[in-house]
Amino acid sequence: ISQKIEEDSANKIGLIMVAPSVFKRNKNRRILYKANSPILKIGNNTRLSELETTLIFCSQNSKHVQNISYSLIDFASQLKLDIKLYEFELDEDYNAKIATYYQNIGRFLNKRITIEHTNNKNPIFWLHRSDEKLIQFIPLEIDLLQRRIFWLLNKNAVYLSLNIDKNPQMLMPM
Repeated sequence: ISQKIEEDSANKIGLIMVAPSVFKRNKNRRILYKANSPILKIGNNTRLSELETTLIFCSQNSKHVQNISYSLIDFASQLKLDIKLYEFELDEDYNAKIATYYQNIGRFLNKRITIEHTNNKNPIFWLHRSDEKLIQFIPLEIDLLQRRIFWLLNKNAVYLSLNIDKNPQMLMPM
């Protein structure tokens, strides 16, 4: 699989689609990262035709949530999907700057964005239990190349959400 990904990415393809099992191997993640193309990780329970919402997790330690905003909103607009920005902060110190940023872009592109601030609904548990038909947008950061065991030690919900294969996930290169 890794050889095929390397061959295809040499052609500068616009989107790489992978099964969740492909993304589990560290070697494959490194090759996918080097391809510098958006990656669609297929979900096990939700088909692309069933999607209703695009989702992005936001927190104080989110580095690149703003960088993928235009791609996320364009994707949602073209497929007529709702957009949800989910921010979980135990201390309720929400990042108003990012929420305002997304709302302004949404207004500019005529797209409503739902922002959910919470300090008691852990995003990983919420995502795992949710029946929403959604696609999660994730900034593809170099930190995601770490071994998966280190994801469990990280407080960033994005790393942990990569282990949930229920819904499709779109990883956007930085």
